[in-house]
Amino acid sequence: RRYRRVAYLPETSPLPSAGELVVGIDTSGSLSEKDLGIVLGRLSELALQFRPTLLRVLYCDSEVRREDVFTMDDLPIVQASVPGRGGTDMRKIFEYMERRGIEPDAVVIFTDGETAFPEKTEVPTIWMISSDRTAPAGAGETVRISRF
Repeated sequence: RRYRRVAYLPETSPLPSAGELVVGIDTSGSLSEKDLGIVLGRLSELALQFRPTLLRVLYCDSEVRREDVFTMDDLPIVQASVPGRGGTDMRKIFEYMERRGIEPDAVVIFTDGETAFPEKTEVPTIWMISSDRTAPAGAGETVRISRF
């Protein structure tokens, strides 16, 4: 009886957003098809967690091979094929963004770490690395993952 006056009022403010997020995916030959499938399968989870206004996915081996752009309305994200499968140079992601005037709020890169790293990045960057390699201090934060 004492709780009868208490009512549940749902939150009416919009959920916070991370702004524009760039996800770089290492599509070089050193990553297995299984690992790439896991990363691609988690794009929707990543979007739901960060809630970006725009999710830009860059597929890169020795060059950026493709760019896909998604919004929250595009969920779930379904991917069919992965371009590339050549050498590895994740610095190309940052060169690509600079050439095209892409200025994201953050960058997340999935790689096995068998790549050259930029010495410094101008945007907050998280390197999701499945090996014991570490990105240079000025290039962002390294998060070690056992598997993609």
